[in-house]
Amino acid sequence: MDSKPKKNIRDYFRSNPRFLIPAYQRGYKWGVCGTDGSSAAKSLVIDIKKAFEPDKRDEYFIQGVTGYKKDDIFYLIDGQQRTTTLFLLIALLA
Repeated sequence: MDSKPKKNIRDYFRSNPRFLIPAYQRGYKWGVCGTDGSSAAKSLVIDIKKAFEPDKRDEYFIQGVTGYKKDDIFYLIDGQQRTTTLFLLIALLA
């Protein structure tokens, strides 16, 4: 079990080559805009962008992720909205 308290995004994705979201998890909702036209995904991207501004800290914490690894698959229990959003952002930038 890997209980390292924090990882950077690269280590998080590299140490978990396959992710599985259990069926009891809700579907992806962070991309859905609210009545004000914003979404949680947009807020995350704006926060990450702000973290790269000069005079900001060297690290940006995006909250914890809970899960467990079995047979080289990481089962996401909490943090699947953030993980999915980061996957989508990385795929878009690639």
